[in-house]
Amino acid sequence: MDAIFVADAETGILIDCNPAATRLVGREKSELIGQHQRILHPPRENDRGYSRTFKQHLEEKMGQTIETQVITKTGETRDVAITASLIEIRGKKVLQGIFRDVTEQKKLAHILQDREQFLSSMFSSIQDGISILGTDLSVIRVNSAMEKWYAHEMPLIGKKCYEAYHGRNQPCEGCPALRTIETKESMYEVVAKRGERGKVIGWLDLYTFPMFDQETGQLHGVIEYVRDITDRKKAEEKQAELMEEVESVNRELKDFAYIVSHDLKAPLRGIDTLVRWISTDYADKFDKDGKEQMSLLLNRVDRMHNLIDGILQYSRIGRLKEERVQINLNELVPEIIDLIAPPQNITIEVENDLPVIESEKTRISQVFQNLLSNAVKYMDKPQGQIRVGCIEEEDCWRFSVTDNGPGIEEKYFEKIFQMFQTLSRRDDVESTGVGLTVVKKIVEMYGGRIWVESKVGEGSTFLFTLPKQKGRIEYEKLETSVIS
Repeated sequence: MDAIFVADAETGILIDCNPAATRLVGREKSELIGQHQRILHPPRENDRGYSRTFKQHLEEKMGQTIETQVITKTGETRDVAITASLIEIRGKKVLQGIFRDVTEQKKLAHILQDREQFLSSMFSSIQDGISILGTDLSVIRVNSAMEKWYAHEMPLIGKKCYEAYHGRNQPCEGCPALRTIETKESMYEVVAKRGERGKVIGWLDLYTFPMFDQETGQLHGVIEYVRDITDRKKAEEKQAELMEEVESVNRELKDFAYIVSHDLKAPLRGIDTLVRWISTDYADKFDKDGKEQMSLLLNRVDRMHNLIDGILQYSRIGRLKEERVQINLNELVPEIIDLIAPPQNITIEVENDLPVIESEKTRISQVFQNLLSNAVKYMDKPQGQIRVGCIEEEDCWRFSVTDNGPGIEEKYFEKIFQMFQTLSRRDDVESTGVGLTVVKKIVEMYGGRIWVESKVGEGSTFLFTLPKQKGRIEYEKLETSVIS
């Protein structure tokens, strides 16, 4: 029930009130009757002895509703909406005011206003585009990003989405918003971003989500979330161009390997045959220096053979696929050691149990064989010691091949993994400079990494990791190899 106060229109003295009125201001009726009506309002409302509201109703706003405040006996203020009427009682004009307590309504309105401001601020702050559509595809609301992107179509509100965003007079074929309305499920599509006169100026990721009434559960709209992917599309196109260039280079490298295989090996075999024939048939014609030169020539022909084989071996990595099998490294590594057959002054030992891994046997054999062969080949100590070890880490195996050889200066740590790089004179140690490059490529193909730790004069440790989890091997995009 609303509170009712009656006051003398001329003096402003309260002459009557109902029980709801006493509850509103927290005073007994006896405390109110005979008091001036300004007792009902905060002091700031007073205007020349009357409350401002009282004067407004008398002078200009009779019958109108005015929002103001009343003050209770305890000093608390309450929001009220007052509608006043001038009536006559026993020949005296009185002002009857109906006071409706709107305090809770005002609080709720403030809460809703704050929420709306917060949501509006959040809505506008999102850098991607958001568009709210009705079930008839009319644009109901958009954020700042959409207004910026489609400034040439403003105002957007009220237009159909296909008119505002695509310059069409009917829905787009396969429209995600329509599909969401039909299925009540989220949809995704890449759509053209259009500028003036429908010109395509970019590309957008478009996600559509159904919007339901929380009380009835009925679909009453669609939320469109739009992300500009123009830069990403350009980057993808550029990447595709670069990949085509890479594939072109790979094809050229394949052709180069073919040339190495067929056009260089054949004449080299002829040179090798000729040199050996001359060395044998004309051995008595050479003096000591001549024999040394022929021996050096044979060594260099052999090195050229090995270099070509190394190039071919490197070119095949990542192209020739092999079945992955379970490999017990406790069995494989000793087989490789026997194959290398190190001299008696060099010992190779396995420090601890090696794991069983799933891999391509040929590839893993190449890794250990190259690392162990290098350790033997470059050993400069009377008693060479080489150790193979493995440590289990959380997501990978970390292998090591350690020797007490000459060691490597830190400035060469990266260089030794490059093609054709060797730190010794080629006539001192027979090396093509391909082995470590092959090892690095295989390890990285499996998702691992390889590095070296070394001190000059003390030896070196080559370390590499192999992931435990069976992963995708990064084969090159070549199904077969023409190299023989």
